[in-house]
Order: sequence, then structure tokens, then C-alpha cells
Amino acid sequence: MPQWLPGRNLTVPEKKHITALAGLEPLVIRPDNFVNMGERTNVAGSLKFARLIRERNFAAALDVARDQVEGGAQVIDICMDDAMIDGAAAMQRFINILMSEPDIAKLPIMVDSSKWEVLEAGFAIASRGVNRWSTPSASRRERRIS
Repeated sequence: MPQWLPGRNLTVPEKKHITALAGLEPLVIRPDNFVNMGERTNVAGSLKFARLIRERNFAAALDVARDQVEGGAQVIDICMDDAMIDGAAAMQRFINILMSEPDIAKLPIMVDSSKWEVLEAGFAIASRGVNRWSTPSASRRERRIS
């Protein structure tokens, strides 16, 4: 007990751990919440979305994101990891278009990639996004740290 508080029994309030994410609107995640992730804007998880991105049909790809929002998604997961596309350019262009739509941009964006260049391109626009990065190689870890 501190010397300046003799005879006082003080209790420290319990910390409440929550996660807060932001699009144009905040999303607060508590331990008892379930978060619905919109994962159809992922070229590895949706053949339709992958085809639209390869065809550079970003307007129709935006409709996929809109369908996710209307279906109850609370976070939009965007992944452009595909050998047939320039992932960084596609990520940047898609997020630019997506952010111009308030009904979609209100949700937090999860930039999902195993490629550093794609993450950088995504976060150059969605600077408050969530990172989903799977197992970087040693050279990528060194680049991130330096």
C-alpha cells in the first residue's frame, strides 16, 4: 500500500478489453459479440469476384461488396492475391472505388494478403483498415522491421 494512503483499501477497477474498428462508422467488438465478415470480395474465395477483377469490371465487383453489406457483413475482407492480376493495382483501384460508396465505406475494411506490396497499396487508401497477413517470409519480415 502506498505510504501516502495509510489505512485505505483501494480497489482497481477491472479493465474491459474491447476492440474498436472504424470505417465511416465505428464497430465495437466485445468478447460476447459475433462478427460477420464479408468474404466474397476475395479473389481466392469467390470465382465470380475473381472473374470480375480479372476483367477489370470494378463496377460489378463493387456490387459484390454491396451484397455483402446488405447481407449483414460488419467487416469487408478484400483479397487480391492471384497470379493472373496485378494485386497491388487491383487493391488500390477497388478500395478507391469502394470508399466512394458511403453505404459500403461505413464498414471497416480488412486488407487480406500475403504480399507486402498489396498490403501497402491497400493501406495507402484504407489507412484505418484491419490487416490480415499470413506467414510472411523472412525477407518480408526484415523489410517490415527496417
